[in-house]
Amino acid sequence: HELEEKLAAVSTIDEVLELHNSFLDSTIGKCMLRSPVILKILTKLMSTCVIFANYTERFCRAAGVDHVAAAPQPSRRKRHGPSQEDRRERLKIASEHVTRVMADKNYASMIDRFVTNFDALVRQLIEAVRYYAAGDPHISHLVTRLDF
Repeated sequence: HELEEKLAAVSTIDEVLELHNSFLDSTIGKCMLRSPVILKILTKLMSTCVIFANYTERFCRAAGVDHVAAAPQPSRRKRHGPSQEDRRERLKIASEHVTRVMADKNYASMIDRFVTNFDALVRQLIEAVRYYAAGDPHISHLVTRLDF
């Protein structure tokens, strides 16, 4: 909004470039991308989330949990849909398999490592944001909202 309003009042390309650079600088600050420390922590946090998502996707594929297991299978009979009993049986088998895999110590250990790593990174991020809040009013406001 602000950029558009300010652009309406400019008359030279130099003024457009100056406004644009100012806008980019403001955006970088508001996204907490100015501090290399915060940026590094955010990158690690996002990487952890992506790795967890990939792990979860592989787990679901390996466990046979996907939309196919839950979806009704096409019927050879045109007038009648798939049997509810068949669908229930597929879901029951898939559910039992997932329950067995989740009960495995290796699975629980892997999830615990993700939780521990994620929590540690969030704590680091909050500490870094608090540290850098003194020099940036936007981050200071964010810290105030996070400190509930």
